[in-house]
Amino acid sequence: MTADFEWFVKEVQQDMHNLALALTGGHVHEAKDLVQSSLERIWARWDRLRIEEPRAYARTVVAREFATVRRRVRWNFERLQAATPDLPVDDSTASSDQALVLLSALSRLPRRQREVVVLRYLVDMSVAEVASILSCSEGSVKRSAYDGLRGLRAVLRQPAEGGDASCR
Repeated sequence: MTADFEWFVKEVQQDMHNLALALTGGHVHEAKDLVQSSLERIWARWDRLRIEEPRAYARTVVAREFATVRRRVRWNFERLQAATPDLPVDDSTASSDQALVLLSALSRLPRRQREVVVLRYLVDMSVAEVASILSCSEGSVKRSAYDGLRGLRAVLRQPAEGGDASCR
């Protein structure tokens, strides 16, 4: 392993892991596998890469690897859990509690809505890029983004109101 690649991994690994957690709905082991396979893809091309924005590049690789794995495995179901799993927290961020709340809310969204919201708003991809990665129409991405944001608002409002809002 070259020193450059070691530096790259140290710089982007936490960002990659956070994105993978969001994409997998908080499933820690799936997130770790996603980060590992993404780093393997980057390593295989490392000598040919000229990366200007390491974090942006790493996020894009994770998003594309997630789409590839999802297509290969055909995740047609969600594993329901009674409680949010314990998640590692990066102590260097002041908003780690907010991140956990957001991750918990994201995990309650349907799979497609969660994927679109994460790619559109956390990774900051365009509608066309998300549609390409998820192999769907741009209209489907827009609708899933709308429904996902509406669902997130309902979930995040729920504790304050004490109501029983649910994501659809």
